[in-house]
Amino acid sequence: MEKQAEQYKKFIDVVSINQSFQDFPHPNKIALVIYVSGCEKECIGCHNPDLQQFGFGNNVLDMESFEKLIEEENLKYKTCNNIVFSGGDPLCGTNIDFIKEFLERNPRYNVCIYTGDRTFQVKDKLKDWKVRPKFIKYGAFDFKTQRSSGKTDEGFVLASTNQGFMRGSDFKILSKDGVLVFRRKKECLLKKILNKITKQKMFMSLLAVEKVA
Repeated sequence: MEKQAEQYKKFIDVVSINQSFQDFPHPNKIALVIYVSGCEKECIGCHNPDLQQFGFGNNVLDMESFEKLIEEENLKYKTCNNIVFSGGDPLCGTNIDFIKEFLERNPRYNVCIYTGDRTFQVKDKLKDWKVRPKFIKYGAFDFKTQRSSGKTDEGFVLASTNQGFMRGSDFKILSKDGVLVFRRKKECLLKKILNKITKQKMFMSLLAVEKVA
């Protein structure tokens, strides 16, 4: 796998790009979600096991080509410069070097990085970056604590309780037990957020059935 990673040191393999409300840690902002290939963790229950292989997407881009693609997609979807890097793992192998350079060249983007690294690993990797991402979603998926996940205008529930969000500027932890609350109130909002997520998924399922019919 190290030889595979070395091959893409000055490039990045973009598997897919889409527009999403569900992935950016903000109550009402959408973002471009960029899936890159390459991950060395081999987590049990990985949601995207094919993306562990560097070069899986067969869409290897240099920096200039990647920047042009992001600018075009940002204008197309009107995502207001919000970007989520997912995968794979953006902080694995040579992905990290590419994304570090991208941020330094393009500080105007509001970037969230999804990584399976733990908090101390994230801090160690990003501590010397001149330009850091706005947010980092950290923690490998743990199938033992998995649950229904999703985002509403009140909060963001991650797929397992060991995961969380931190702020890139100072590495401050923003979530607790895998839940990021956007609108803080005295009462616990977890149950309310989960109920909203369930209703959203039921509604989408009904739409899918109607389309088939």
